[in-house]
Amino acid sequence: MAFELNDVVPWGRTLEEYREMFLLSDEDMLKSIAGFGDGPASFNCQAATNGYHVTSFDPIYQFSKQQLEHRIEEVRTIVMKQMAENTDNYVWSKISSLAELESVRMSAMKVFLEDYEQSVCDIKGNQPVSGCLRQYHTDKDYDFTWISGLSAFIYGSFILRYSVFLLPSSSIVVTRSAISPR
Repeated sequence: MAFELNDVVPWGRTLEEYREMFLLSDEDMLKSIAGFGDGPASFNCQAATNGYHVTSFDPIYQFSKQQLEHRIEEVRTIVMKQMAENTDNYVWSKISSLAELESVRMSAMKVFLEDYEQSVCDIKGNQPVSGCLRQYHTDKDYDFTWISGLSAFIYGSFILRYSVFLLPSSSIVVTRSAISPR
C-alpha cells in the first residue's frame, strides 16, 4: 500500500523554534545538518537563506505543492479545534494564544510552500544541496542531525526506518535502511 497524504497532519515550525527546540548554537548552525520528519517547516528555507547547510527528509516531499496546500487547509480547523479543547495541557510562555499559534504555524507553512518546488531535490541520486528537501536519501555524512517528528515514519502499511551512526570524527552518517510492510 502506498503512502497516503490523508494520514498526515502537516504542522510547520520556524528556524527560531528549531534553534530553541534543539538548542542550536551559532556554531551548530555552521555544520552540515540533516533533519528527519521536518514536514512543512520553514526552518529549511530560512536556514538556507542564512547560508546554512541543511537537508530535510520527509515522505511528504513526494507530494505536489498543491496537494500539500490542500492537506494543510484541510487539517487546520481540526488541529485548532483540538488545541482549543486542550489549552490547559500546553505551556503558553512563548506563544501566548491560540490565535498567535495559528498565525505562527500558518506563516511557517506559507514560507515552506513558497519555497517548496524549487527546494525539492531530484530523488534519483543527486547530491543534496543547501536548502534541499528530500523524500528519500542517498548516503551522505552530516555533522549534526535530529528527528523532529518520529524515529520511524509510519504511513499506511509501510515503515521507513533510518539509522543514525556517530563516527569517530564526530560526524554523523545517516542511511535509509528499509521500507517494510507493517
